[in-house]
Amino acid sequence: MSSARTTITDHLNQCHTSPLVHLQSFKSEFTLPSSSDLSLSYRQSFQAVIRHQLWLRDRTAEYAGLAASACDVDDVAVAYPADNSPDLFLSLLACMSLTVRPHNNDIGDGDTAKVRVLPAMINTRWTPTEIERAIGTTDGMHTCNEVESLTLLVYGRGYEQRANDTVGLLRIKGEKCIALQLEEFSFDYASPRGLQECSRSEVVEGATSREVSLSNEDAVILFTSGTSSPRGAKGVRLSHRSLYVQALAKTQSPCQYDTHTKVVATTVPLFHVGGLSSALGVMLGGGSLMFPPATGKGFQPSSILKSIADDESTRSANTLVVVPAMLHALIEYTKQQSPVFPNVRLILVGGQSIAGNVYINTRRMFPNARIVQTYACTEAGSSITFEDLGFATNGSSGGTPPNNNSVSGTSCVGYPPIHIQVEIFDQKSRHMPLRNGEMGIIGTRGPHTMSGYWSRGENNATFLSEADWMLTNDLGMKDPQSGKLYFCGRANDVIRTGGESVLANDVEAILMQHDDIIECAVFALPDEQFGECVCAALVLKQGTRSEMEDASDLLQRIRKHCSRHHLSGFKRPRKVFLFTPALPRNSSGKILKHEIQRKTLAESVMQRSRL
Repeated sequence: MSSARTTITDHLNQCHTSPLVHLQSFKSEFTLPSSSDLSLSYRQSFQAVIRHQLWLRDRTAEYAGLAASACDVDDVAVAYPADNSPDLFLSLLACMSLTVRPHNNDIGDGDTAKVRVLPAMINTRWTPTEIERAIGTTDGMHTCNEVESLTLLVYGRGYEQRANDTVGLLRIKGEKCIALQLEEFSFDYASPRGLQECSRSEVVEGATSREVSLSNEDAVILFTSGTSSPRGAKGVRLSHRSLYVQALAKTQSPCQYDTHTKVVATTVPLFHVGGLSSALGVMLGGGSLMFPPATGKGFQPSSILKSIADDESTRSANTLVVVPAMLHALIEYTKQQSPVFPNVRLILVGGQSIAGNVYINTRRMFPNARIVQTYACTEAGSSITFEDLGFATNGSSGGTPPNNNSVSGTSCVGYPPIHIQVEIFDQKSRHMPLRNGEMGIIGTRGPHTMSGYWSRGENNATFLSEADWMLTNDLGMKDPQSGKLYFCGRANDVIRTGGESVLANDVEAILMQHDDIIECAVFALPDEQFGECVCAALVLKQGTRSEMEDASDLLQRIRKHCSRHHLSGFKRPRKVFLFTPALPRNSSGKILKHEIQRKTLAESVMQRSRL
């Protein structure tokens, strides 16, 4: 492991003429930003980060009880259940700066400065039970008696009850935990006009010209969707170096984040690797993070559209980081007016491939935007490949979707950046690279890959080497002529819906707790808005209320059942289909989900299907 001690936060302490953070405010529907907008320069942002550093160290020392404890408190997690905001990002940067053992001249001294903390980004859609399962120690026990753990649940606005409920669950297991509200230090430094604090001659012209040696120590914990873990979501340990090289890739072609980049910072949550990597890429490129006012939970089309409204005063955003479901929502929200947003110059699409009417309408709505499709996973620290779909051709505001399927059902996801290697491996041996044109497991290696998985209360000192291939759970192939990567589907049973991943087994386990259900199978069907939607095929007991009611009522009862059993909203079925007398199975007794998908594909969500 490298001895370098530089953290990615250290790269914030530089000077650019554009503000890092811009808090937008609006007068009314579809009007331009008002003069009451607030901005933080890079220097002002760094001052706020220092405040967050001191606050985190003080709270850690206070609740760890360092003076009275004989233990080495070396397992301190700062878990963030909070919506995207300037202070969530700045507090995260502060926390990441504390993940490397401090030097003597660093902020703080004595026992307080000896504490090493590790941020863990929490999916805000999780229930308290799911949060506790993700950040708690294995079975509530530590494998090392000399190490004591502490969890600080630093919650944002609207998450106090969920944080307190999670604390209660952790304390039942005997774990030390406290809930604290996220401090909002950024408002103490914000300027009404984004006043600059450095001259043009002092500006650092991008990150690519600097030689850097970043720490390989863990910088942050991001969670997977739990596709291969019996305990659910797995914590992924990403190093400072991983975060840096992946953010730096976004300052290069085809994304080219620079000092002119102004990204809407509320579309993709910071607990998703794409959201965090994009925000860090903006920081390295010297651009700005644009925060429109919050109008509610989740994706808010009206707020996003105001943020990107054309503005001669350069106070509007020009870059979107989205999943196709978000583009669909923007299109549906404006379908009566059909507005055009020429100010947007880049749309970075992740989660799923953009296709069909969503692609055509996106081209119409954003005629001057370059569209870049990405293929990413949490364990790779963000994007593994980029497919540059370019600009609208010949000035056309529409255009047809890219016809880039090398094999039916596959999607072209492009080339990797220079620091990433990608190969396809045999599904059985999982160590033999295949020739171009052959389908197998997608593997990647380089400085971007995770250090390993996080097991609270266990030894996390193992590291995945840059020379080691990290295999995904995805199937892919390389085009024999171009060498581009094609995504061919999931190697295991995972549903991708609205940018989230859902493990079918998780949903099936909850459904089988319903008294009226004999057997079930959870699967995906195509959905224009969400890419894929979670569907359930059910066999019900005869004569029950569930069997007699219509599909709409049954669906609502199934979703309420899932809610009572602490299943997140995005995991709950959106369509149900009834089978009698049993689900189709093969000779080995395994349920044939492909047969279920074939039979249900033509069914409407409002139809009661009896197959």
